[in-house]
Amino acid sequence: MDAIEYIDILENVLLPSIRRIYSEDDMPTFRLVQDNSAVHTAHVVWEWFAQHPEVEVLDWPAKSPDLNLIENIWAAIANSWDSGHERTRAQLVAHAKTVWESLRQKPELF
Repeated sequence: MDAIEYIDILENVLLPSIRRIYSEDDMPTFRLVQDNSAVHTAHVVWEWFAQHPEVEVLDWPAKSPDLNLIENIWAAIANSWDSGHERTRAQLVAHAKTVWESLRQKPELF
């Protein structure tokens, strides 16, 4: 994904979803959490946010996976993946689903 694709998602997925919930007059400022990926921090992306004051981007510390649950989940999926031999995309999807279901059984993680 590049910055232009990210802007497209913000413009054509995120904003319309929010606008379905709130009328134009009742649109609150809403906070968006994103990591410090180059896609998220690109100049054109910050220009887009400047043009959309209803979206407030929260500061996020660099390299902070413990604050971002999805990073921990991806780490669990990756760490349990046997990379010793070639695998298919379908096998990766099945593996991710299996790990996800096992993590869902551990409420202390959430």
